[in-house]
Amino acid sequence: MKAILILLFLMITRQSYTQNRVILMTNNKTQKERVVKERKRIRVTKISGEKFQGRFAIVDENTIALDGVEISLSEIEKIRRHPLFNSIFINTNLVHIGTLGLFFGFLATSVGSATTEDGNLNIIPLISGGVIFAAGLYGAIKGPNLNKGYNINKKWRFEIDISSQEIQKSPTKE
Repeated sequence: MKAILILLFLMITRQSYTQNRVILMTNNKTQKERVVKERKRIRVTKISGEKFQGRFAIVDENTIALDGVEISLSEIEKIRRHPLFNSIFINTNLVHIGTLGLFFGFLATSVGSATTEDGNLNIIPLISGGVIFAAGLYGAIKGPNLNKGYNINKKWRFEIDISSQEIQKSPTKE
């Protein structure tokens, strides 16, 4: 019993002294701070225009690794949170909406009400269904991100911070 208590005590004290590495984003105008913990999914746009997304790891105090590519903080133009649930939910729904649009376009075209008075086939429902399908498919492939982005042009500054658990529980919004 004593050994279990000692082991439990050591596990709790080890956890309380661990440090978390985070990206700290600070707005120079308003002094607001936002924190993104390591191993969270983010989408990064570099100044050169290249885009990367995935779980990030901190390499050193000036560099992060994302998709196996090391990116310096000075090369980053914009950072957005990119939660997995949102990307799966939004992309899946866009594909379903597009597929339903195409299906109803085919259905309306094949039904007798889709013919004109002179007996010719009216393809307008098919075209509109195809447009809805293409828009849904494009949106699913492109993957919209509805989360707020933190851009250096809007006075946000990025830095890597090694902070303790106490600081992590501060009321700053993630």
